[in-house]
Amino acid sequence: MWNCRRRGSRLQRRRTAMNRNKAADERSNEGLKYVHKFSGKEYFADKSFPFFVQRYLHNWESVPILPMHSHEFIEIAFVVQGCVTHCFHSEQLGELKYKIYPGDLFIINPGELHTYEIGREEQVELVNLLFYPQLINWGVLGAHDHADLLNLFYVPPFSGEDVRFHSLVKLDESSREEVYSLIKRMEAEFERKLPGYQSLIIVKLLEMIICLSRQHAVYAPKPLPDRQGSEGQPVADVNLKKVVAYIERNYTRELSVQELTEIARCSPRHLSRLFKKETGMSVIHFLHYIRIEQSKKYLSSTCEKIVTIGQEVGFPDATFFNKVFKKFENCTPSEYRQRHRAEA
Repeated sequence: MWNCRRRGSRLQRRRTAMNRNKAADERSNEGLKYVHKFSGKEYFADKSFPFFVQRYLHNWESVPILPMHSHEFIEIAFVVQGCVTHCFHSEQLGELKYKIYPGDLFIINPGELHTYEIGREEQVELVNLLFYPQLINWGVLGAHDHADLLNLFYVPPFSGEDVRFHSLVKLDESSREEVYSLIKRMEAEFERKLPGYQSLIIVKLLEMIICLSRQHAVYAPKPLPDRQGSEGQPVADVNLKKVVAYIERNYTRELSVQELTEIARCSPRHLSRLFKKETGMSVIHFLHYIRIEQSKKYLSSTCEKIVTIGQEVGFPDATFFNKVFKKFENCTPSEYRQRHRAEA
């Protein structure tokens, strides 16, 4: 009996794998035409309180390939453990793919498209917070000195149509712990549903949004000034914008020429020439620029070891980090930190 069950299980796994591969091919051919839209009715049992939180474990065996999909609501996803590829599509940047790691958090606004690519040996545990925008009093955040906190969200009329959408938020260690603690509090309140749980969830959600927005404002990669080229005109090439956005999202790891040329849909030589013309920098110079700008923020606002900061921003070799930093800032990371501490 045990052998029969085992053979049946193997056969079932083979059929599942075949169906998964077939579905993947079909969806790959259809591209963005294959889109599923999730409605709030599927998640919000209480219409007066449109909020839902749940943990998910996505892997090759237990979860079928997810279609490109959108939502009527905002989704905030926190990566608890594991690593997979997040596929994202926005009107501003087109299609993007980037790896997500433990501690990362990404935000999908209503109507934005996304899915995951999961390899055979990959899996990821996520906590998803789902809610309608009207659950939050955005007017409070949109007033006066809090206006910049809305850069992570598109919530008319408090966000302008030209606000660029940033889906991925890289959290430092302290913010990561703070955000995850708030998420776990919301999980507990949502599960127990004690008197007043709705108000507490809204308070914790608002606190988390402010925390995320502060983190984004401090640590978001500093873009080139208007990204103007040699003619003084804004960068117009759509594929080049995708390359710049890809570098900004993946500057912490080693990037290959092949990755960037596939995004730009051109040869390495043409990409190099176009990038220099439009930004005034070479690709590697821009990558180093982003990394150094990030390291300066960490040096001036944290007590992390310099070698750790170098690794965090994409310089695994401490000597090379010091060399590049001095080239940009005319001082070493240690001297930069001492100077800013003295000024403070």
